[in-house]
Amino acid sequence: VRRSYSLKKSTGLMRALSPAEAAQGAAGIEFHAQKEYFRDTQNARTDSEWDTMWNIFCAQAEPVMKGTFLRQGSTIFRVRNAYHSIDGFNIAETDQLDADALQEAVFTTSTLNLATDTMDGDNTAVPAVQTDPSKYFQFRAEAESMLKIGDRMVFVPKATINPKIGAEFTMLGAAWRVMTKASEGDAWALLARMV
Repeated sequence: VRRSYSLKKSTGLMRALSPAEAAQGAAGIEFHAQKEYFRDTQNARTDSEWDTMWNIFCAQAEPVMKGTFLRQGSTIFRVRNAYHSIDGFNIAETDQLDADALQEAVFTTSTLNLATDTMDGDNTAVPAVQTDPSKYFQFRAEAESMLKIGDRMVFVPKATINPKIGAEFTMLGAAWRVMTKASEGDAWALLARMV
C-alpha cells in the first residue's frame, strides 16, 4: 500500500480571529500558511478600485472557516469561503481588506429626560472592522438590491454594544445610520449608510 503526502512551503505566519477579536485587535491563534494570489475583483459600488483576493492554504486542524478574519502583519483578510482539499489542506478564499479597515465607531444614544423634557445623549465608542458590502455578501442576493453607493459593512463586538436598526454613529469622519443588523459569530454585522 502506498500513500503520498503533499507539502506546501509556508509564506509566513498568520493569525485566525473571530470577527470581534479582529475588531478588538486580539492576538488570535497563530499558524503557518501559504498565501497565493487568486484574483482581483472590482468594487463598482464604492470606489471602483481593484481589490485582491487570496487563497490561504493551512493545515486542516487550523480554526479557519467562513466568516473568520485572518491577520498577517497589519493586513487583515476576511474568509469568504473555506473548504478541505483532496491533498489534506484547508483552503480559505479571502478578501484583503483596505488599510483603514480597523476603526472606532462612536454610537450616540439619546434618552428622554422627563424632568427637563429634553433629550440626553450618551456616546459609546466601540472597536470596529469596516469593509465594502461586496466583501460580505457572497453571491448576488435579494439583500444586495437595497445597497447604495458608499454603504459599508461594519462588524462590532456583541459584548460591547447591541445597536438597533436606525441607530446612528460616527466613523471615518462621517455620520452613519444602521440599516440592517445580522449576527456574525461574536459580532454584529451592520450595513451602514452615510447620513
